Order: sequence, then C-alpha cells, then structure tokens
Amino acid sequence: MVKVKANDIDEGSNAQIKYRISSLTKPEFIRLFTLDPITGWIHVQWEVDYEIHKKIILTIEANDGGSLPRSTTCIVEITVLDENDHSPELHFEPAHLTNYALVPENEKPGRLVAVFTAQDKDSGDNGRVSCRLAETRKWTFDTQNKEKLESLLLNPTEILFSLQQMHMPFSIIYKLTTASSFDREFISKITVWITCSDYGIPPRNSTGSVAVRISDVNDEPPIFSQTHYYFNINENTEIGTIINKINATDPDEGTASACECTPMVEKKRGFLRRDFECDEMARSKTILKGTYPATKLVSLYKTKYSSRQSNADKYPPSVNSDCVSPVDMYMSNHMSQKNRKNGENAKLTFWLSGQNANYFDVNKVTGYLTVQKLLDRELINELRFQIHAADNGMPSLNSSADITIIIQDVNDNPPSILNKIEFYILENHTASLAIGKITAYDADIGRNAEITFTLIQCIAYGLNTFNSSDSIVHESYENYLSNKKNFSQSLEIMYT
Repeated sequence: MVKVKANDIDEGSNAQIKYRISSLTKPEFIRLFTLDPITGWIHVQWEVDYEIHKKIILTIEANDGGSLPRSTTCIVEITVLDENDHSPELHFEPAHLTNYALVPENEKPGRLVAVFTAQDKDSGDNGRVSCRLAETRKWTFDTQNKEKLESLLLNPTEILFSLQQMHMPFSIIYKLTTASSFDREFISKITVWITCSDYGIPPRNSTGSVAVRISDVNDEPPIFSQTHYYFNINENTEIGTIINKINATDPDEGTASACECTPMVEKKRGFLRRDFECDEMARSKTILKGTYPATKLVSLYKTKYSSRQSNADKYPPSVNSDCVSPVDMYMSNHMSQKNRKNGENAKLTFWLSGQNANYFDVNKVTGYLTVQKLLDRELINELRFQIHAADNGMPSLNSSADITIIIQDVNDNPPSILNKIEFYILENHTASLAIGKITAYDADIGRNAEITFTLIQCIAYGLNTFNSSDSIVHESYENYLSNKKNFSQSLEIMYT
C-alpha cells in the first residue's frame, strides 16, 4: 500500500535499518496492517471499513543496528475512501408496523398506513437514498375475485397507495398513505413492496414490505342460500322434529358458508339424517340392511348452495324407497352456517314471521327449523311464512327469505258413508239387476283415498252378490215373494 524509508549516515551495521509499527499506534490500527521490517512496505492485513475508520494514523519506528541502537519515528496518515458497499436500510416506525398495518374498508383516501426512514451507511452519492413503490403487479393480494383483481392491475390509472418523502433535519422519512378506498369483500389483505436505491455507481437497491389488512366494516347484509325454500313434511309429524337447517351467510368478516351432510341414524327412533360435505352436485345411494321389518334403499341427492344464490330451487329434500317399511325416516337437509373466524359482523340471529309462522320454530343461533304444532293436511295443505337473519354488527343489517311447507298426506282418516243406506225393491225383482249404490268418502288423498267395498254378511231369504268395485248390490237369483207381506233383508258391508 505504501512504503516508508529512513536514511542513516553511519556505516556498516550502524546504518542497517529495521522498521516496526510503534506501540504508540492504536491497537485496532495495528491489527489492520503489516510492516515489512527490511523494505518498509506497509500491507493491508484485514479489511478496512470506511464506516468504522475514515482516517487511520500509524506511528512507524525505524531502528539502526548499532550496539546502542538509535531510533526515529514518523507518522503515516491513511485516509479511507468510501466504496458503495452498503445497500439502503428501511426502518419502520413504530416497529410493529414493519409487517402489519390496518386500514378500515370504505375509508377515504389519505389514511396514514406506515412511516419509515431510509438510510445508507455509505457517504456522498453512495449514501444518498430515494424510495419508490414497487410495481403493483409485484405486490401480493388476498382476494376472492381474481378476475376483478387482474382487471384492476391492468389499469395503469388505478393508484392504491401513495409514498411521500418528508424532509427532516437529521434524517429522511417516508410516509405510506392510501390513495383509494378498499372493499374487504374484494381484497382482504395487500402486501405493499417498497424499493429504495442509492446514487452510487452502480446503485445498490433494497426492498421492504408492509402487510396491509383491510379491516371489516358491517356493510353487507346476510344472504340466504335461496330466496325461496320449499320443504315437504308429513302431516301429524311429531312436535320438535327437525325440518331443515336454513343456511345464511354474511360476506362480512367472520363466516364461511358450507353444506354438511353426514349419514347418521338415531338408534332409538330409527331416524335417518345426513351430514356430509356437499361441495358438488352428486347422487349417492345408501343401502341400509338389517333384520325384520325392512331393508331400505335410499337415494340421497346433495346440492352445493352458493352463498349468493339468487334463484329458488323448487326441489324439496326427498327420500326414495323401494319397499314399504314402518321405519320412521326423514332427511335433514343440513345446510349449515359455519363461523371460521371471529367477527360480530357475520354472527347471525334467525327468527320467523308471517301468518303461519306459529306452526314452526327456528333456533335463533343454529338456524334449525322444527315443528311447533301438529299439522293436519285435511285442514291446511300448505303453509307460507318468512325467515329472517340479522348480523350483530353496528348497525345491524338483516335480510329475509320465503319458506313454503307442503304438507304430505298420511292415511289417518277412515272412509265414511255420505248418506243413509236404505233400499226399496219390488217383488219379483230380476236377478243381477242393481238394487242401489252405496257412496263413501275418504278425507285423505291419492291412494289413501281409494275405497273398496266388501260384502261381509247378508241375512235374507236368499244370498246376494256384491260388486266390490262399483258398490252396486245385485240379486243372485229370483226371490219369488208374496206382495201381501212386508219384506226386508240386512246387508253388512265393509268399505276400506
């Protein structure tokens, strides 16, 4: 690096000179260099850092070879030149904002997000720093709508954040502020990347990031999976029976919709329920085998319900069976609302309203819809009412959906005779000719209302025949009777 040289006007060994670094030199300087004792060359032994030592002073001592050596010293002053060996450093204030910041959704632009200083340990242009926002496409976004995000990133005029420099006496400070309003239901988190560069040749760069969470505001009402629910239920269903679990979701923070249907059988009453994940349209068959009285083949239909479904699916849950069984079965079409995050804005409360709502009850927390009163199809065959859901936000938002319950017939009514059965015939009535017609009525419907007639007993002078399908009584043969006597006969007829 540098050579020192001393002269001695003596001769011989008295003029032979050796060099060494004097003990008057600071120890941290001594370890950085070596000195050749013969040539006087000073060499760098350890890396010299400008940021630690900008000027180094070495005291060099020269000694001759005389019996009584004489010495002299000189000062070597070394100026360390700066090299652009440091990248800018970002320091966020306060420190907890280094990786996390909160911005409420719908907040007006200009909200302060983060403050940081940018420093470079180098000097001159090597230590001058400027910062800028990295390209938006290099940021990371948590979003539920990737197509909309792609369109946003392709728009060069859309500015989400602004970075401004504040000139302070002893440091350079930058502040990051919002330049747009945000919708948490669109973007819930943004990682903003910042690039800082010095003015060295070549320049050195460094990057820092701020994770910005968009905090939720209660700006979305609950949404039912359908605008109109249709369910089938048998009349005389036991009070407390679960009809369905109504699904409602809130796009605000704190919920995620799911449809669960898991096969489950109650051992005591033999009720069949389902509660398994319904993430796609599917059809599965489950064969329930056992001892007497029945073997059931049940077809389950499961459907995915979108959290924003607008059209009504008018297909009530159903059970298809290949044989008649006394096992009481019903399906719990388990459309559930799950809270996977904590958030009052998405916690829902359910209630019913409408003229027929008193027939049913809904659990205000779970949304389970149950029977509250006995249902008689012969009195009313269809019930309409509304279900409502409200969130716990401030202020609270709510929405509603229509429910139609279709009462299915059960064979709970015996046939009844509409009129008094009393027939009059003339003597010498021709055999096989109709005597009269019996009319019966069943309040049930369908097959439950189809009536057949059976002649159980006939007390008379002769036997009669009875047509079970047309309920007309015919004479089996001619009874020759005297018109001078009153005549009557008794028929016992069973109608089912």
